[in-house]
Amino acid sequence: MERLIVGKIIAFIALLIISFSCQQENASPKYPDCFQGAIKLALNASPTTPRASIKKYNVSSDYYSGIVYEVNVLNVPDGGGTYQTSDCKIICGFGGLAGATTCDAEFINKLEFLETVWEDPR
Repeated sequence: MERLIVGKIIAFIALLIISFSCQQENASPKYPDCFQGAIKLALNASPTTPRASIKKYNVSSDYYSGIVYEVNVLNVPDGGGTYQTSDCKIICGFGGLAGATTCDAEFINKLEFLETVWEDPR
């Protein structure tokens, strides 16, 4: 009798693990589909430190207001990043050679970090 109960408990736990792992595989990404190209670019390059990433921010400035994404997939000395809308329109760029930026200072100062939506897993 005790073996039967233990067997049922093990089967139940295995079923829970399988169902949660299936749900996670089918979960939609936290970033817009149009960022897939940037992610592929990062994954086809050598891993970097810091890791390539896409971060989500909220901003309210005269320059731009709404949700923006910091797309920073070429974390190399001369690589730069961009702030983009959810439909991948570039708002401005930062970093790169000599730390050049096209981003308005007010825009940068008003960025409110929400979450990292993708980071190179390597």
